[in-house]
Amino acid sequence: MAKITVAITMLVISLVCVNFWFMTGSSPVIKLKTNDANFDEKRLLTGLEQTGRDENVKLDKIIAILENGLSSHVGQPDMFIKTPKKSENSQNQKKQLTTEKPDPYKCMDCLLKLPPRDHVTDIPEAEKSHPLSNYSQRRDYPVLISKPDLDENYPKSTKLVKVLFAIKSICQSHDRRNAVRNTWASSAFNHLHTNYASSLIFLLGACNTEEDQRKLEQEDFYTKDIVQWDFYDSFTNLTVKECLFLQYSKRNLTVVTHVFKGDDDIFVNPIALGKVISDQNDQDDIFLGSAMGKGPRVTDVKNRYFVPKILYPHDNYPAYVSGGGYIMSKVITDKLFEASLRNWIFPIDDAFVGVLLETVNKVPGEYHYFRSWGNDFKGDMEKGCFWHEDILTFHKVTPEEMIKYWSKFVGTLGMSSHGDRG
Repeated sequence: MAKITVAITMLVISLVCVNFWFMTGSSPVIKLKTNDANFDEKRLLTGLEQTGRDENVKLDKIIAILENGLSSHVGQPDMFIKTPKKSENSQNQKKQLTTEKPDPYKCMDCLLKLPPRDHVTDIPEAEKSHPLSNYSQRRDYPVLISKPDLDENYPKSTKLVKVLFAIKSICQSHDRRNAVRNTWASSAFNHLHTNYASSLIFLLGACNTEEDQRKLEQEDFYTKDIVQWDFYDSFTNLTVKECLFLQYSKRNLTVVTHVFKGDDDIFVNPIALGKVISDQNDQDDIFLGSAMGKGPRVTDVKNRYFVPKILYPHDNYPAYVSGGGYIMSKVITDKLFEASLRNWIFPIDDAFVGVLLETVNKVPGEYHYFRSWGNDFKGDMEKGCFWHEDILTFHKVTPEEMIKYWSKFVGTLGMSSHGDRG
């Protein structure tokens, strides 16, 4: 009873103040004792002002607020002021957020199903103490620069074949990346003059210095074509980069139909690439490159290509292709991702891909017009008569050569380097 009496008293005082406000035009000063830092006195006065004008507001509601405490109502819709209803879009967005499915690939290390190595015996002493014998099998690395919405690069394309150029690079190779962007990997050129739509990304590890990282981020701000993970980028970690790309492909690519993997010093005939894809009997079952056969595992610990027996216990690798450049269907890419979770990583990326292919019972196809062992056509290219529709790639090209050869290439085809007919 005492509480109700106090509440009615406060209400009367407040209404008197409001009436005074109306008559004099000056605002009453009301100081209420409260420990609530979020309490808004002006908001209460606004509500009381409405009370004086709106007879539909019941007295018992006001008493309830005063009796139960003001802090319990702070941040809630004001009972005195009409608030607009939430739009259906905002409600749907909230519903989508609450019903969003968890990412099954958020923890790649959790998905590993590596076979036991107990059967690996007779390991040479020189290998036991070698750092590569403890090669990390980690699959989760922080993403520094991401492209989760790459599918948006193929907006409403009517072309059934959609190729992603996934090119390995390092932070310092800015000139190489620019050469690739401005020549054969140009999406504008490929849209006009090939039978496929294309997009481009560069795959990188961590930069060595903060300055290099700053430059790379600035580069990506304009080009929007870099994917970077936080791992040490080196020759021995190319297999790590391969696994990370397969993970990226599985998680983010739904529109892409084919992937061209290569180095940033490879020259590609984009028209020939489209012809190769279309000539295949089953375009969903493609893996083509410069075949290596079943090469031997290098056992010399001083050799750059040395692989410890504990990581790969066989004497010879299964058939694989040169990592300089190869084409595969997205269906095969997804299968390789699954296989990567069931095989130990070792530091020769192209041979590792061969192991993954063997795991999924896929034999890589030989296409001898992948010239992955260097450019042995320089003489002919200088004359401008090298290019025809059979030659697909050649390797180890400088940025200056790439731009020069591209100009000759499009000139031979009667086109400008921007994709317009000459």
